[in-house]
Amino acid sequence: MHQATAAQVWETALGQLQVQLSRSSYDTWLKNTQGLALGEDRFIVGTPNPFIREGLERRLYTLIRKTLMALTGQPNLAVEFQVAALLTATASRPAAPQAREESAFTENTTLRPPEAGLAPLIAWDWPYPQPSLNAKFTFERFVVGGCNQFSHAAAARVAERPGAAYNPLFLYGGVGLGKTHLLQAVGHRALGQSPKVLHVSGDQFTREFVGAIRNQTTDEFQLKYRSAEILLVDDVQFLAGREQTQESFFHIFNELHSHSRQIILASDRPPQAIPGLADRLVSRFQGGLLADLQSPELETRQAILRLRLEEEGCPCEDECLALLAAAAPGSIRGLEELLNRVLLQARLSQSQLNPALVAQALARSPRPSSRPATNPAAILGAVAEHFRLAPEALSGPSRDRRTSQARQVAIFLLREELRRPWAEIGRELGGRRDSSVLRGYARVSAALKADAELRLLVSQLRERLGAELLPPDPRSH
Repeated sequence: MHQATAAQVWETALGQLQVQLSRSSYDTWLKNTQGLALGEDRFIVGTPNPFIREGLERRLYTLIRKTLMALTGQPNLAVEFQVAALLTATASRPAAPQAREESAFTENTTLRPPEAGLAPLIAWDWPYPQPSLNAKFTFERFVVGGCNQFSHAAAARVAERPGAAYNPLFLYGGVGLGKTHLLQAVGHRALGQSPKVLHVSGDQFTREFVGAIRNQTTDEFQLKYRSAEILLVDDVQFLAGREQTQESFFHIFNELHSHSRQIILASDRPPQAIPGLADRLVSRFQGGLLADLQSPELETRQAILRLRLEEEGCPCEDECLALLAAAAPGSIRGLEELLNRVLLQARLSQSQLNPALVAQALARSPRPSSRPATNPAAILGAVAEHFRLAPEALSGPSRDRRTSQARQVAIFLLREELRRPWAEIGRELGGRRDSSVLRGYARVSAALKADAELRLLVSQLRERLGAELLPPDPRSH
């Protein structure tokens, strides 16, 4: 066995570990690992990201060490876990490795050099720093529901066939709905195949471009982005209104696209709804696939909570899940913030989650509101203007098709944006009965799942209402 390579020893170890662990534990912690180096008294296991490395060190170190000592015959063997770019997947584990990722890396960070008696570690072959990806933003931790199923499927397809499936892929949706998670999940998968992945925000791209002009290094700036095999740009809406930056990005986009390099963009709104974005960029962004993410419905919120609680090792009754999911705001980020507050309350009281504790924690939590400054008049005015109606028409008796549709959209926004009670919404719309208001809300909610045009309309109205509350962006590069 001493003559076997680290990869061969690790494959044998995995076979033994697989029968000792549950399938979910094996898939979560060991499926995408690889034996990197075997020395006289040390075995190095490569992990796809820091999240897996820390989990193995904390949960499975003793079991793994015992297994490897038996296989190698080395009673004093130490096991070390390192984040590494895994270049190939073995035949028994054909799935693409996850990301190599370390948020603390800087431009000067390199892998540690090999020591005597160890096989050389895998190094990166291009001069730019590794992308700073969140170790938790992987496909495995993304909960799929009706609100995001289409976007998840598109991102997964791109991860399988970058440059060949949907190019560009444009993800859009409100704050905290999972755009960045999917964007970075593709990045994690891509890093298992190539180090030439760039991940930036629209604001970061702008700052780099301005710095390149100031330092007269625009050639180096262009070379960096044009040499990427996968370009991930989050918050691309921050390019809007900056003519020189958009000009530079336009040429980079064309260069990458013409060579089938994958481009993935994320924004809080669809391209055509971004004010100040050049028409030719809008056209390019729409030339691939647009995929939106909606607020998670009740079942998806419960699934997200269940996954997060399992990761925390915290048992929870179904009644607790139902209470949390019903009280949660409309974004995944807000949902996790609420869960964190409840978990903190449980730790402070040194007790497990139970319905009474959850109810107590929720009573102390601030009431979520996505746009607290928005008022019913603003919503009714925006809806009426879009449908070219007078605001009073929404509260009037007319039931023609256009007025009825506008009224239903107004009901949906009053409920979703302001969390108004049904009776109050009815009063805002001319004293309509609760049953009528509920039917209007249900029709829009159901239609949003299949009607892309209606989803776009609701998204535009939401963003317009939010934009009215924000001061203009002073940056104009």
